[in-house]
Amino acid sequence: MTTQATINTSRASRKNDHSPAKKRSRTNGPSRRSRQQNVQVDLKSVFLPTILQGFPKLPLDLLLETFSFLESPDLLHLSWSCHFFRNILQNKTVAAPTWRQARRNCVPVPPDCPPDCSEPEYANLLFDKDCHVCGQENSKDIVYVARIRCCPSCLATSFCTLHGLESELRSKHGLTSELETFFPMGKIIPSCFLKDKAEKRSYWGPPSRPSYMHYSREIAQWYLDELKALPNILVARLQWLSEKRCELKNKEDHAELCHEWEALKSRIRAAELSKKRNQRGEQILARLAAEGWEEDVTRMSEERKASFLLLPDAYIPRDLTDPQWEKIRGVMFGFMQDIRDAHRMEDSEKTSS
Repeated sequence: MTTQATINTSRASRKNDHSPAKKRSRTNGPSRRSRQQNVQVDLKSVFLPTILQGFPKLPLDLLLETFSFLESPDLLHLSWSCHFFRNILQNKTVAAPTWRQARRNCVPVPPDCPPDCSEPEYANLLFDKDCHVCGQENSKDIVYVARIRCCPSCLATSFCTLHGLESELRSKHGLTSELETFFPMGKIIPSCFLKDKAEKRSYWGPPSRPSYMHYSREIAQWYLDELKALPNILVARLQWLSEKRCELKNKEDHAELCHEWEALKSRIRAAELSKKRNQRGEQILARLAAEGWEEDVTRMSEERKASFLLLPDAYIPRDLTDPQWEKIRGVMFGFMQDIRDAHRMEDSEKTSS
């Protein structure tokens, strides 16, 4: 009875006590603030790896000197890696010499940066692989005169024919007959063309079929807005038109240099791949000679060597490794057996004659 009365008395005293109850202290696990601090530390370690954490302590001129040994694609990717590098490399006044030197380090050297682009924008145009409209990866077609990289699916949204552009500007952007006198779209708007609709890839270059010419919608809208903003003075409008014609001429000349650079880069790349394929072929022939086919390898004519290099397992621009050789040994032995039979047949014909 005494124990029960004591329990009831303690319950009544707690019920009449209006003071807030004491919170139970945490006995295990980190606090909320400590967890946030740990997350911040983890984020820093993710966005700035340990090997790069000493870079913020270096002087700016030493950083720029280090970056000048990179090529433009590497410098472009470095500027995307974290905010620290981006703030340095996107500074036009400080990092412009570094971007120029990185462009000169490329093989072959691209044309000089045009005056209407900054060095980072120019590097992004030349070496980035994503479409500037939709972000699709591996977009290889560049409209240099419009300063845009475009995938085939975005052609209809970014470019249109002259007739379609004229009707669109009239209906949606207020192109009047008075303004049209100073707005010859075919002479001031950057354009591209499709060589043949049946081709999978579009060909950008000098126009050969005017019916396939496409003009930039976005640039046409910009130019029309600029023309509207000018005062209604004949001299001002004629001066603006002359500047746009000169600007398009400079862009076309620079685009021609870019096409020549792109063709030279393709030839250099093709030569490198051919050299690597020939090296792999020589490595396979050396393996075959070491495993008992030396006489047949020596007697192979140039025509048979050329057909040998076109085999799928030999026509790969990579060095031959031991695991790869184990996989293709049977195929190579079968090819060499055919070569040996052909040599024996030639010898028998010579003996009989």
